[in-house]
Parts: sequence; C-alpha cells; structure tokens
Amino acid sequence: MPTRDPSPPAPLARIPVATYRLQFNRHFTLREAAALVPYLAELGISDPYASPLLAARAGSLHGYDVVDPSRLNPELGTDEDLEAFARELRARGMGLLLDIVPNHMCVADPSNRWWADVLENGPSSPYARYFDIDWHPPKTELADKVLLPFLGDQYGRVLENQELRIVFQGGAFLVEVYDKLLPLAPRSWRRLLEPALGALRRTLPEADPHRMELESILTALEYLPGREETAPEKVRERTREKEVIRRRLAALVEASPDVRAALERSLEDVNGRGDPRSFDRLEALLEDQAYRLCFWQVATDEINYRRFFDLNELAAIRVEDPEVFEAVHGTVLEYVRRGWVTGLRIDHVDGLYDPLAYLRSLQGAAARALGAPEDPGRLPLYVVVEKILMRDERLSPDWPVHGTTGYDFLNVLNGLFVDPLGAEALGDFYRRFAGGAADVREALATCKKFIMHVSMASELFMLACRLDAISEQHRWSRDFTRESQRFALREVTAWFPVYRTYIRGDGEAWTAATCGRRSSKRGGGAPPRARPSSSSSGRCGSWSIPTASPKPRGRSAASSSCASSSSPAPSWPRGSKTPSSTGTSRWPPPTRWGPSRGAFPRLSRNSTPATPSGSSPGRTRSWPPPPTTPSAARTSGPASTSSRKCPARGPRRRSGGAA
Repeated sequence: MPTRDPSPPAPLARIPVATYRLQFNRHFTLREAAALVPYLAELGISDPYASPLLAARAGSLHGYDVVDPSRLNPELGTDEDLEAFARELRARGMGLLLDIVPNHMCVADPSNRWWADVLENGPSSPYARYFDIDWHPPKTELADKVLLPFLGDQYGRVLENQELRIVFQGGAFLVEVYDKLLPLAPRSWRRLLEPALGALRRTLPEADPHRMELESILTALEYLPGREETAPEKVRERTREKEVIRRRLAALVEASPDVRAALERSLEDVNGRGDPRSFDRLEALLEDQAYRLCFWQVATDEINYRRFFDLNELAAIRVEDPEVFEAVHGTVLEYVRRGWVTGLRIDHVDGLYDPLAYLRSLQGAAARALGAPEDPGRLPLYVVVEKILMRDERLSPDWPVHGTTGYDFLNVLNGLFVDPLGAEALGDFYRRFAGGAADVREALATCKKFIMHVSMASELFMLACRLDAISEQHRWSRDFTRESQRFALREVTAWFPVYRTYIRGDGEAWTAATCGRRSSKRGGGAPPRARPSSSSSGRCGSWSIPTASPKPRGRSAASSSCASSSSPAPSWPRGSKTPSSTGTSRWPPPTRWGPSRGAFPRLSRNSTPATPSGSSPGRTRSWPPPPTTPSAARTSGPASTSSRKCPARGPRRRSGGAA
C-alpha cells in the first residue's frame, strides 16, 4: 500500500561562529564591503554583522532611522551590489547577519511616505493604522490630530516671525517649517483657492475655461470625504479623488498665467506681512490640519504618538498588525528567500507590543520564505534579540530565538578588566562627592522618577488615564483619582525590578527572572489572589496583571508601588481623594513603609522584591488600617472575597507576604 512521503524536516538555522560588525553608510558602501570579504575570511569570520540596510533618512550614519522598509538604502548601493556582496560571502562559506528595526521609523524626513500620508489625511489615511497614535487623547484640541513638536520656539512667536510659510509644489500646497515640508489637507486648500477665484472673477469672464476648471476643482474639494471618515470605501474614495484633484490643479496652474498669478497673490496674503493680525488666516489654515505644530518641549506633557523612548523624530509602528508586519518585513524576507541574508538581529524587541507573537510570526514568515514547513521545534532562521537582562533575569524559553545580542555576556566579560579591590576606594570617593552614604537602589529609583518627570510625563499621564478608565468600571475602585493612580504607576515603574514584563491577550504573563514562569488566567468572580513565589531566591520581582473585563462593572485594574524600607514616605498627590475612614488628610500615615505597599487589588506580585544588602525587610502596612471590630481582629490568613475587592478592607500584612 503506497504511503505519503513525509514532509522534509525544517532546515536548522545557520549558527554564526564569529561575527564582525560592519557599519554601513554613505562612507562605507556594499561595494566596499564586498572587497573586504577575503580579508574577513582570513580573520576567521563566519558571518559579517551588517547595520540596517533599508532606506534611512538622508545622510544617516547608522541606519536605525528607517524611512522606507520596502527598499534598500540608495546611499549604500543597489540590489545588484547586495547580491554581489552575498555572492562573495557564499563563495567562502560565509553568511550575513542583518540588523533590522521593527519598532519604529523616522518621521522627520519627507521621504517617509507613510507618515506624510498620515499628516495629510489624518485618521482616514490608509497608513493611520501603521502608527501607534492616540486620535482621541484627553486634550480635546488634539482630537483627530497628531502633535508635531518640531518648532524651536513658542508657536505664536514662530508664526509671527514668518518661520512658517505656505508654498505650492507639484499640484499640492505644503507648509514650510525650517528645512521640512509638511502636507496640507486637500479640503483645506479651499482657503487658498477661493481668494484666487474671487480675484479671477473680476478679470475673467464666466465662460473662461480656466476659471471654470478652478470652480470645478473647488467643488470637487468640497465633496471630498473628510479625514474623520474612516470607512474603507470612504478612504479609497478620498485617496483616489485627491490625486485626481492634484493632477488637475497642477495642469491648470501650468496652463494659465492668470490662475498662477492669482494663486501667488493668495499665498502672499496668507503668509502675513508683519502685522500680527495678518497671520490670522495662516493660523486658521494650520488649525484645519491633521496635525498640531508646537514647541518641541510640549512633547514632554502632550505627545500623542508612541515614540522610541523620548525621541520625537522616531515614531513607533504597529507590527502586531499583520498588514504592517508584511509591509515592514517584506523586503528583508525576500533577502532571506534569495539567500542573501542568513540571520537577523532584532533591534529593541522590548519596544514591541507582544514580542512573543512577533517572533513567532517572524520565524513562520522565514519558514515560508525558505519553502520549509513550519515546525516550532526547528527554527529555520538564526535570530537574536537586543534585550536588556538584569542580573538574575533570563530570557523567556518560549521565544523562538537563539539568544540575545550579548549585552549580559559583555557585562560579565567586562568584569575581567575591573579590579574588585578598587570598589572600596571608588565607594569612598562617591560618598564624599555625594555628601553621605547613598543606597544604589534609592539612587536608581530617584533617577527613574526624574526621567518620568522631565522626559516621559506624557506617557505616564496616558497610562494613568487608561488605568483611571478601568478603575471606573467597578464600585470598589471608582474613587481612586487619576492623580493617585499616576502616583502609583510612577512608584511601580521606579521600583520595578526588571526592564519589562510580558502580558498577553490570553492572560498569560512571563517575567524572565530567577523565579521562572508565572501566569494569571482571567476568570469570573473576584480578582485573583496574589500567590507567593516558589523561588528560593525571592528576588525576581515577578508581576502578573490580569486583563480588565470589558463589562461596565468589570473588575478594576490595579497597581502597586514598591519602595525600599529605608526610603522616606512619599507625599500623596495634591488634590487627590484620601480614604475617609482614616480621619486624616496625610498620606501615608507617619510610619516607615516596607518594600511593598498594596494600593490597588488587581496587580498581584508573585514574589518578594529584594531589600538592600544589610537592611531589614521592614514592615508593610495596609491602608487604610483595618477596622477594630472583633471580627476584623480575628481575621487571619488569606483575605476574604470582599477584602480582595477593596484595599480598604485588607488585613494587615507583614512584609514578605503576597501583596
């Protein structure tokens, strides 16, 4: 009886033995790299490690500011140059490890056509979903707009200094901001074309074909779908019709000197002449755009798109969306299919929404590109991730990768070049310089809070708004104010023991630390009870945050704050609501806090955080104090259902227990 031939086993990824970093830019191109291959082979290099090769902003020296992931950076060479480089490597049995940037793009260069389309069309742009933009932030003036913090001074001063000008190029109107050109929304062109038409009506007869064409263009602009219309058919109509209008306007201006002269006079008027009131039309035109220009320092408090840390020019992209994933990785996967690239280094994997899902998608796409069956047990492509691991932290075993880029290894290796006998002398010097003894963890937490205050206040505020919306869903948590929740989030972040955790939509959570893997499954009833860690070290600081219920009365979200036992009691945010049962407006009460202070019931800590060396764990006190009724005095062991819902009824706990 004939049997079906089994599928061939998935190929094992090529594992580099020795890599050599090549930094590509206009000063070192693919042709020059190909000429170095014999030398690299002589050194014993198995795989050159290339910096990002995709199109970056003009003049980029590093390549991490990608503007178009669909093509090779022309400053580095052509596809033929890359093929020749790969051919030289294959001839010597060598591979190529490529650095890719899936987390963000540069949005400060006009060649980023995705971002330019978003600025022109707002939420109705087909690329609006590519970027992580909050189209309805708390500030109502930013509704359906993107904040652009690119001005060197206050907006009004920049405007009246005539540093913002409207220009006409290629059938479209643009605003010139220093060395940048930003698009104007097509429907707003009517503010420029209507004055020009008014002037033409005084000089051209009604039957003049150029006047009639301009009137027709204005009618077409009036019926163009607005940027708030995001239905697919409306998006397609807007995309199609605005290009038709652009071509018609370009042809009209080219054909009619009268129209061109009228348009030039309209632009001269809108750009102002020195009198502050002459800039009112320009201000109204800019207010009609899908973006809001502002002083660069405004970003600290009001930015409404996710960035790479606090760099305004690097906007995050949503590779968790399959369409975006394909658009970002299509060219790289084609290089993999052709055999030009044999491994990938993933930049800033912790910036991604769901690193595990991303890495699985990447290995699956690589398997398809190589024509191999997808087998979770056999990784078809060598992949390493740029991941910051703390001292006692380890990489998740679920990630389909071959490891990290080696920051942790280099940190250990660097210890060979450090004389441990010098630690005491350096410590004495620092204490004299700082004016006393300083706890490293205290200093680290203080610095984190400073960064959150001066660089990432907008991100913290956004998280507080989301947590506040979740807390409003349940009567036990609705009285937590937004400011108090921002305070708690700031404390959690400052004292967080690892770089990040990984919460997935299925409720599974992974924290790569010595305690191993923990998960919290979402279910009905009361919020899950915190469980102590089984870790013997008790230092992993693993956290598990169940997802919020979408129901109006769903379980509340939670937060917690973690502080050293030697830290002073933090002051409660001004204007917040304090629990009435305390009979005092002070927060916290005048007592020393332990390393953990339970503030919200939905965040469960799976282990006890480390305390500073030589210090006692201290004492953890629930707030507000438990009632002094006989029944409350007899309470022991795990909290009751009601106490898990409301922190006001939780029993007093010693530090080291579950929060």
